[in-house]
Amino acid sequence: ATVRDKSLQLWETQHMSTQDRRRHQLLGRNGTTTRRPRTASDVLNRSLSELKQVLARWSCALQKNAERLETQRRKLLQQRKRQREEQRRLEVRKQKESQKAER
Repeated sequence: ATVRDKSLQLWETQHMSTQDRRRHQLLGRNGTTTRRPRTASDVLNRSLSELKQVLARWSCALQKNAERLETQRRKLLQQRKRQREEQRRLEVRKQKESQKAER
């Protein structure tokens, strides 16, 4: 068989194993499946790794949310600062106009 045929066959066995776990599973050197019976520690390790993945996903999502909130907070503070400066300028202008009017 050519290299292309071998690679296609390997691709098919790898992808078909996700569809039908038993029939298309990759075989070991002795012709049997490489799986061994699951022990309690295997089940625990798998559930712990899944839990770690979920926690990592949540951590990432929370981090993005915190960054988004921080940028919103900064924008709001900048806006308030601009408004305060504009208000101060208006007050100074009014004071100058009232001083001119008194003279």
